[in-house]
Formats: sequence, C-alpha cells, structure tokens
Amino acid sequence: MVTSSMLNKKFMRISVLSGLFLGLITLTASCQSAKEGEPKVKVESAQMDKQLLSSAEFKDVINSNDVQLLDVRTADEYSRGHIDEARNVDFMQTEQFQADADHLDKNRPVAVYCAAGGRSQKAASYLSEKGFTVYELNGGYNSWVANQNK
Repeated sequence: MVTSSMLNKKFMRISVLSGLFLGLITLTASCQSAKEGEPKVKVESAQMDKQLLSSAEFKDVINSNDVQLLDVRTADEYSRGHIDEARNVDFMQTEQFQADADHLDKNRPVAVYCAAGGRSQKAASYLSEKGFTVYELNGGYNSWVANQNK
C-alpha cells in the first residue's frame, strides 16, 4: 500500500531534481550569453597593428622591407645564435627595453622574435600600442632554426 508519506517523499525528490536541472540550464544559458556579449575588457584594436607570421613569411618581410629587426631574448640566448642583423633588446630588462623602444623609428616596421613566442608576443603588443607596425615570428627563433633548411 502506498502511503501519503511515501508520495510526499517521491514528490520532494522530483521537485529537488527538477530544481537542480532548471538551475543548471539557467547557469549554462547565462554563461553562453556572457560569451556572446564579447569582451568585458576593451582592447583598442585601432592602436594594435601587428601580424603573427610563419618563418617563411617572416623571412620575406625581413628580406624585402626596411624593417627594424629585434631579438628580445637575453644576451646569453642571443650569443648562442640569432637571425642576421638582429639587434638584441632583452624584453625582460623592462626599463632598458622601453628606453630602446623610444629610439626606434616609428616610420619603419619592427620585426620581433624571442625563443618560442611568449616574450615576443608581449613585446609586439607593447610596440604596437606605441604606434609601431609589428611583425612577430610565430614560434620564435626555435621555429626559425627548425625551418631554415625547408
């Protein structure tokens, strides 16, 4: 025999599960609408003029344009090998990097690379925000070396 107490327990379980299910659907929908609203943090894209290039594209740029070529690795990394005619400006030496950037010609593009792409990405963003046209080597010097004989 089914008692009213048993029915109440079943009804309570169904109510709780339904509530959890509806809560999950609401939460999922709110997360998706946050994505659709796009960035919460504004980036002034008009100021950003940078391009991420493959090794072959980067080679074409540095060979065909009057670019300022910057190696933003440490002096030790630079001494172990670098792209011909690259100027070593260590991005991790923040004050010196900023001072060196102030002496670059804004009328000429800047080509920048590091070892694998992390530092050059930050350097490229900084230079782009300062008004430079920037070309960044995707994968950094490691990619450059790996693709030179191809």
